[in-house]
Amino acid sequence: MVTHRSAIDNALPRGAFDLAVADGDTFFEVEQPSLQSWDFTREDAKSNNQPVLSVLGTNSERVFKQIHELFYHGYVVQRH
Repeated sequence: MVTHRSAIDNALPRGAFDLAVADGDTFFEVEQPSLQSWDFTREDAKSNNQPVLSVLGTNSERVFKQIHELFYHGYVVQRH
């Protein structure tokens, strides 16, 4: 029987799961709160001159869909 952990271990490099678990506190205590307080405007989107890869899933959070829309409507979008 394949467990979730064995499937993850087979798909990721050695030690990746344990590293993700060890870094979990950093994500939840530092990165996530920073992301939630991030102010990103249409002007910010228009002023960016770097390529942007925007990937959304069916269940993506609303904030990520809003950021995608800012980039999509703030640029001349090139699709490949």
